[in-house]
Amino acid sequence: MINSLKDHVFWKYAFGKNGIFSGDLDLAFVNIKNVMRFSYMFFAVIIFMQLQNVTVYQNTTLIEPIWAMVIFQGLDPSMLVFVFQSISIIILFLIFFIPKNHTLRILFFIFFFLIIALDSSFGKISHGFHFSLLLAFFFALIPSEKVSNYKIKSILMFATAQFCLLMAYSLTGFWKLFWGVIQLFKEDVSLFSPLALRNMLIHQFEVAGPTVIGLWVMEHYALCYLFYLIAVSIELFALLIFFKANMHKIWGVLILSLHIGIELIVGVSSHAIFYTVCLLLVASPFAKQTNFKETLLCLPVISQLRWLHNKKSN
Repeated sequence: MINSLKDHVFWKYAFGKNGIFSGDLDLAFVNIKNVMRFSYMFFAVIIFMQLQNVTVYQNTTLIEPIWAMVIFQGLDPSMLVFVFQSISIIILFLIFFIPKNHTLRILFFIFFFLIIALDSSFGKISHGFHFSLLLAFFFALIPSEKVSNYKIKSILMFATAQFCLLMAYSLTGFWKLFWGVIQLFKEDVSLFSPLALRNMLIHQFEVAGPTVIGLWVMEHYALCYLFYLIAVSIELFALLIFFKANMHKIWGVLILSLHIGIELIVGVSSHAIFYTVCLLLVASPFAKQTNFKETLLCLPVISQLRWLHNKKSN
């Protein structure tokens, strides 16, 4: 199966220099198993932090429930979330002691999905847990050891989870750039204006109260505009580091820094996203260390320019 991947139109790039499949794949598989086992501890933390919903949902009814909650529409939401969370915690307990059981991972994804679906059935969809749900989904798809070529299939599934995470950030950066160009031609305040960050914060603070750091940033918007552009660049170029094993930890830390900045400036909490980025990128099973020069040459844009130069020279 490895040989067929080397000829695959997409995965063949994973075997290049500093590629995610260029290292010891047996070691990568062991690392994936460790990441999976620790990930369910983080899922437990997420669910425990949501236990307050048992009382929050009292005397409430579902408003525009998403499709998964339609069959539960006539039931008490506080009782539903209690049942879903209790079953999820029991499954997590079993997974920790029986980590090789594939059925338990599938069941956990189903009940974790129901918890998030219920949370998004009160007239507003919460995006804070979508990456965690994505992680649970891909872990449910990782095969058991009874399946042929289960090691490489597990590696491919974990890598696909990383790809989807990085793609989501790149799409976020792309749409900011896309609408920035449109606004520029319409002569509106766009991404290319120092007023962009200030206007975004004004709009945000109309919905939620301002933070102390957010007010300071608004007063010094020209100074902070550079950091805003860096944040958009971190999102935009995220997908370009997918095949670069030596960039996973670096970009993971950059994305974490981005979310820390968002929480301090805007006041939007994203602890579930924080955990997911730590598990998929900062603790990437494919990560490798290279010297400073090699790492610098692998940065997005620089590596693409280097590739074009080498192609032109040849």
